Amino acid sequence: VLRGHKTSVRDVAYSPSGRHIASASLDGDVNLWSAFNGTQVGNIQGHSLPINKLTFSPSGKELITVSDDHKVKVWSGNLGKPVQCIGQEEHGAAMSVALHPDCDVVFVGYHSGNIRAFDVMTGWEIFDKKLHTASVRCIKYVGDGMVAAGSDDNTMTITSTKESLGGMRLTTFTKPVLCVALTKTLMAVGSEDFTCTLFPAPKEKDLSKKNKLKVYSTLTGHVGPVTSCTFNSEGSLLATASRDASIRIYQVTWEQEPLLMNVLSDCHKDWITGCQWSNIADFIVTSSVDFNLKVWDTATGTEKSTLTGHMAGINAISYSYGCIVSCSSDGAVKVWSQKGTEITTLYGHTQRVNGCDMIVKTSKDDTEEEEDDANKSWADMVETAEAAKKAKKSKRPGVKMDDVLVATCGDDGTVRVWQPLQANELASMSGHDDRVLSVSADAQGKLCTSSLDKSVRLWAPELSTTPSDAGHNGSVTFVSCIENGTGLLTGSRDGVVKFWSINNGVFVCERTMKVSKYSVTAVLFQIDNNMITAGEDGQIVSWSVTREGMNIKRVEKSTVIENGSTPVTCLLRSTSAAHFFSGNWKGEVTVYKVNKLVERKCVVDKADWILSLYQTKSKPGCLYATTASGMVIEMKVTMEKKCNIKVITRISIPNRVDTDVYMHKKQPVWVHSMAADGKDQIIGDSKGQITHSESTTRVHGGAVMAVDMTDDLIFTASQDRTVKVWSKDMKQVGLFFCPAPVTTMTIVKVLRNPYSVVSLACGDELGNIHYLTWSGGK
Repeated sequence: VLRGHKTSVRDVAYSPSGRHIASASLDGDVNLWSAFNGTQVGNIQGHSLPINKLTFSPSGKELITVSDDHKVKVWSGNLGKPVQCIGQEEHGAAMSVALHPDCDVVFVGYHSGNIRAFDVMTGWEIFDKKLHTASVRCIKYVGDGMVAAGSDDNTMTITSTKESLGGMRLTTFTKPVLCVALTKTLMAVGSEDFTCTLFPAPKEKDLSKKNKLKVYSTLTGHVGPVTSCTFNSEGSLLATASRDASIRIYQVTWEQEPLLMNVLSDCHKDWITGCQWSNIADFIVTSSVDFNLKVWDTATGTEKSTLTGHMAGINAISYSYGCIVSCSSDGAVKVWSQKGTEITTLYGHTQRVNGCDMIVKTSKDDTEEEEDDANKSWADMVETAEAAKKAKKSKRPGVKMDDVLVATCGDDGTVRVWQPLQANELASMSGHDDRVLSVSADAQGKLCTSSLDKSVRLWAPELSTTPSDAGHNGSVTFVSCIENGTGLLTGSRDGVVKFWSINNGVFVCERTMKVSKYSVTAVLFQIDNNMITAGEDGQIVSWSVTREGMNIKRVEKSTVIENGSTPVTCLLRSTSAAHFFSGNWKGEVTVYKVNKLVERKCVVDKADWILSLYQTKSKPGCLYATTASGMVIEMKVTMEKKCNIKVITRISIPNRVDTDVYMHKKQPVWVHSMAADGKDQIIGDSKGQITHSESTTRVHGGAVMAVDMTDDLIFTASQDRTVKVWSKDMKQVGLFFCPAPVTTMTIVKVLRNPYSVVSLACGDELGNIHYLTWSGGK
């Protein structure tokens, strides 16, 4: 029995090789399992709604899914999603790599002696320092923006990403420094001089005060260079590994001299190159140039399993939550479960891979689990019967497999970042007008699908291993213009925000980031390069954005402004830009100072949601709210000594569509949007109506989701898949057809030389972003 889905399973497929099983559930998750032992080895995310059918291609190289979101997607049959390829050949060989715990920065040590840091999502170089005169063999993130690096020049440096702090150099070694490991109180450094030296863990104040770290203890006993060292999760035990093929385990405390607890001899047939302690159990994984990895029980000193599959010497390993990553001299990077299951091989490096690092992000809540292998994913497995007897139940952090990130570096000069347990999306196809129900694939790669739109379609997908930035995976929730039309921000129901640059009518995705597990509903981009997002999780979050022109270098969460339980539907910057407003499902309008706490909250519509907010420059003291109860509410906002909101008028929008429907069967009018130019107002609602000049007329076959206007034109976007252009006397002068219902729209730029040229951007339910230009005018 394979357990792991949270909702009912809708479909199951065997891979042609018989190695894997794929299963899809009602919540839209696709899990991949090892058919040999039932271990969950991967996960696929990319559909915004439940998946109805999945199938492997006859070759087994692709997995095809179809969904309620009207899309057909083709995925790589093997796991391993490339996130980023960083670096240049001119940098020379990359010898060591370390990920920041937040997974946003990767640190790299080079053969040239340079240490560089890169932004994981964009690949932008954050800093570059030449601190060594020889190859940087090891690198480790210390904390507080500090990095420790050991080199063949017999020194170790500790430097900070903050330019003002400088760094320190440790010169107590007589031969090259090969490895480093840290706890909150201790730092262990292994060297070719056969020793492992213990120091107090460096702190930021040590750099600011230019303190020198004093040697706490020097561990001897190995008869070969110490190639790796690792602490257990409590920091009470230290294991050192050497080219003499032995492992020495010490008890280490700050108060006492280290005590040798155990020696494991002849662990491998050749040099040990890596040694990593499990952070959830008393296991150690070792790697060697004999092509093998081994798992050891530190309590008994016995070998528990051998992992075979590499065809060359293994140079480095990383181990976290039962997942093992290893890299070898033939350029292969393999991912394993500690039970011995080979999950996948990551291909990309063209030469020897020198280093690897892995971060597994875990949820905050511990989950109580039974010690039963059949009920565990790879992330929670403890393999031995002895361990199962020790405790029937244990509490471990819940692991989400999309939060696993691997970084590798090699002689080809590149640093590659992967999501090893995600499948790579090769193609995404839309064309069906309703839910896609079934799919079949032939040996030539062609697909056949059927849908509730009463059509059967044949597809010849063009597969690409390069991730597409053409749009979102979920319905687009907002399109927001920044900096006078030079860029766009778009968001979707899958919690993703995209930054777009616009140049001569061509827009390019500069950055994609996940800002929430839930739908992100609104965004504001401030003049000081702060971004504010709001979502259905009730959070309003401020983000610090570092840019060079429209190129996004870094995006970091800075402040959680609001952490409520009520979904936020909209954000609006005040005309003065000193405040901003939010609306939510409770009918509340809240005023904030930029990056400050709540200044004033007002319940303006107890009956229903606030759907949008609007303010005009001609009436800066007035704020308008559209609601799901068919109302447009006008409020007076004062922000002098004390902020205050007061409702002035409530305008009810009539339902002129359902005239032949009984009163008790009439659906309420949702007022989705409004725009104003002086006294001229236009309002769009869920009945396809436009209210303009005190007249309400149906102009669309579906809900009017967005309206906008210039001095002489009105633009409306609707769920009937059209964007319409109107003159001020409501004569239609333009029309654009979208492939899916339009959910949001904004005017990007207006030019008047010699006639009106208006640039628009809109998003639809399939996640597409459309950039439109209307030319004409008086």
